[in-house]
Amino acid sequence: MKRFTSRARAAVAGAAFFVAALAAAPAAQAALTFVGSPGAGAPPATLGEYTMVPSPQDTGTDGAVVSSAPATPTSSFSFDNPMLLYSIGPSWNSSNWAGGTYAGRVYDSQGATETVTLASPSNAVYFYATPDQVGSYDMAATATGTNGTTVSSNPIKVTELPAGAATPSAQFFGFYGTGGEQVQSITISLVDTTVSLHDFAIGDFALAGTAVDAVDDDLALSGVPSAMTVDATSPAGAVVTWPAPTAVDEDSPASPIAPSAVHEDGDATATVACSPASGSTFAIGVTTVTCTATDPDDSNSPVSQSFTVTVEGAAQQLSDLAGAVVGVGPGKSLADKVAAAQKALASGKPRIACRILRAFIQEVRAQPRKRIPAKLAASLIADAKRITAVIGCAG
Repeated sequence: MKRFTSRARAAVAGAAFFVAALAAAPAAQAALTFVGSPGAGAPPATLGEYTMVPSPQDTGTDGAVVSSAPATPTSSFSFDNPMLLYSIGPSWNSSNWAGGTYAGRVYDSQGATETVTLASPSNAVYFYATPDQVGSYDMAATATGTNGTTVSSNPIKVTELPAGAATPSAQFFGFYGTGGEQVQSITISLVDTTVSLHDFAIGDFALAGTAVDAVDDDLALSGVPSAMTVDATSPAGAVVTWPAPTAVDEDSPASPIAPSAVHEDGDATATVACSPASGSTFAIGVTTVTCTATDPDDSNSPVSQSFTVTVEGAAQQLSDLAGAVVGVGPGKSLADKVAAAQKALASGKPRIACRILRAFIQEVRAQPRKRIPAKLAASLIADAKRITAVIGCAG
């Protein structure tokens, strides 16, 4: 029997060497990614975009020297150095690990480093690891991909607790590939030199059992305008334009996607359309614009966001003009003219309002620059002309 009570045995509870579902990896630069969550918690159901499924348990005798572990019913993981097979609880002193739920088989290294080679390249793999000594010590894991890429967890504090402890022992180490890269092997190391016994445990291997299509549900919109307010330029309202929003799809390398574009992998087209469209004539008042992104590859398609366009008519523009002429020009002449135009328009006398606004324009033009600066005069005249256009003044 392996030493028990004197030293808490750790385990790679999640050594759930899980291969991602047979779903194709996104077409992007080949790379591997490390995931350290959930720490000492229970293993996740997915890693990256891949669904994880446990491998069969080892049926060997406790204390047996082994060079492999079951991966699937017909394949195995291999160890570069012999490992000792134990069971959580009966022969491995820790009774609470892998999120507090795992009670299967674990493999004890006979040195400070162990390389596990997967039976065949896998899209994703994870495992738990812990030193063979009560306490917290630094461990690290490095995954190597089929294209020669590598990624390391860097040193992580891993805790092994005494038997019966309420908190689970061990640490989660997960790796998955993108851009077609797959995990070929993982090297696990106990890098803390303060540990007197340089060995550790791993276990609970797993691989993807059946092909499961990754759920693509992250379609979103970017660049949708905020609410906007514009002046009408005619009785019909105003032409309003805005930059086209884009569709964003995290699972697509063509992110963000143009208003209408084919993904780089060539398997889907994303479109964005706003209604009413940019460049439309918007009537005086408030109009709601809805922009919608559509992508047949995304389960949450279509995705919509809305904003409002407020087009101010002659009455509101006259109110704005009244505020702009306060204290401008000789006495209150300009302010009085704007007030008179407001009264006429409110009384249903647009022609009178038009005559008053023309008189307003002439007076502004006649003022010397020392009374009304040229830039301000040009602005006031442009505002008054636009209001006459909105009212529908002839000539």
